Amino acid sequence: FIQESYYELQLNQINIPNGVYISRYYVGSPSAFSKIKAKVWIVEINSIPVHNLSSFIQIIKQIAQENIKFIKIRTIDLRGKSSVKSITPNYIYFPTIEFRKTLCGSSWISIN
Repeated sequence: FIQESYYELQLNQINIPNGVYISRYYVGSPSAFSKIKAKVWIVEINSIPVHNLSSFIQIIKQIAQENIKFIKIRTIDLRGKSSVKSITPNYIYFPTIEFRKTLCGSSWISIN
């Protein structure tokens, strides 16, 4: 699961990097095979800076349209250590899905 940095995390971290936070991952997913685990920020995809969740979604959609086979992801962990990993997307078993809360906040909807 990829999201903006949540409030409690912002309170505990001195320097919050720009990017999106990985809060959870599925065993067997492309990120698990590439050793991209939870508790890191994605700050770059294919050398394009990720500023927030909107820019992340835009970059991922562009990669899917261009049918790019390998994605280079730069992450920063909770200690500030930067690493670069290569990931191969699997759009059949792990498609990109965006969920948003409804206006009343009682349920979630899927955005395609």
